[in-house]
Amino acid sequence: MRLLYVVTGTNLAGAEMQVLQLSRGMHRRGHEVHVLSLAPEGPVAALAREAGVEVQSLGVRGPAGLIRAVRGVARHTARMRPDVLHSHLIHANLVSRVSRMLGPVPVLISTGHSVREGGSWSLPAYRFTDSLSDLTTNVSRRAVEQYRARRAVPPGKLRFVANGLDLETFDRGADTDSPRRTDGTFRFIAVGRFEEAKDYPTMLRAFALVAAQVPGAHLDIVGEGRGLEAARAQASALNLSGRVTFLGARRDVPALLRSADAFLMSSAWEGMPMVLLEASAARLPVVATDVGSIRDVVQDGRSGYLVPPGDPPALATAALALLSTPDTTRRELGAQGRRHVERTFGLDGVLDEWERIYHELLTARRARQDVRRNA
Repeated sequence: MRLLYVVTGTNLAGAEMQVLQLSRGMHRRGHEVHVLSLAPEGPVAALAREAGVEVQSLGVRGPAGLIRAVRGVARHTARMRPDVLHSHLIHANLVSRVSRMLGPVPVLISTGHSVREGGSWSLPAYRFTDSLSDLTTNVSRRAVEQYRARRAVPPGKLRFVANGLDLETFDRGADTDSPRRTDGTFRFIAVGRFEEAKDYPTMLRAFALVAAQVPGAHLDIVGEGRGLEAARAQASALNLSGRVTFLGARRDVPALLRSADAFLMSSAWEGMPMVLLEASAARLPVVATDVGSIRDVVQDGRSGYLVPPGDPPALATAALALLSTPDTTRRELGAQGRRHVERTFGLDGVLDEWERIYHELLTARRARQDVRRNA
């Protein structure tokens, strides 16, 4: 099959990393795979090229470029003639749908990655353009329920399809059963862009409570974004200098996860965070907020602890509970998380599901064409 993945951007973020996983996986399976980014290129584009996937960018910046984006997707589609155009994230989904009015595409699939895409206008926009798409999916079960309740997508054109992860990159291997350090420190790690959804103010307030009780507790935060400087200022105001390290954007996240003791997440809303799959694949116990489809990844009490969003004392209490458990218990929490991800979110199984969906929709299209020809 010829597959075209259209994505809003290629920064180091969850949805973009999932597109990377899918494009590399489908390329390995022998499909012709192209990735088209609406926004200027980010680091994910280089990672895809390293795997042999062709990547191009339209270089669009801001809403003023959306008309140019529609034309660009239509031109790229006419040139490549894909069997399936599979778009990801709200702007790419809507642009791809409208581009279909300028040229035929056998199958078009729109995938969302959060329960809150683009604000209050997103669900009406999906509803208004639904006839231009063959299938709408989301990586979050709660988002699918929301689409259904708000009638943004007809039930017959709506599915939940989970994110998938290539697990080997995050495997600890032989060091799984041994302590990771002997210097008395306990290192939490958080990974994610500094944006409203991640709610780093709650995380920092919670960690201040933890640090006050556990001198050896440390927090590493990987990511960049508009809220980074505000987070630095907050950490300083909370007297967390030397206890919180801001690592910026990194390409060695698997190694950083393997060197940590536990994963911390404070999101106010989510879809299905790729980084939680990665943390669980690295056998890290997790403390996270119970939003989006995080509950599908983190089994409360079995692979980590879930708390309400926006509640620093609750997040701190769960982190302290994890700190106080024996090493053997924490390792079992991490091992259970790994087993769960292997069973449910392994990349091969997700690729199998997408191949079934692609073939199903292509077969249905051919059947409709045969009916029209024979009418």
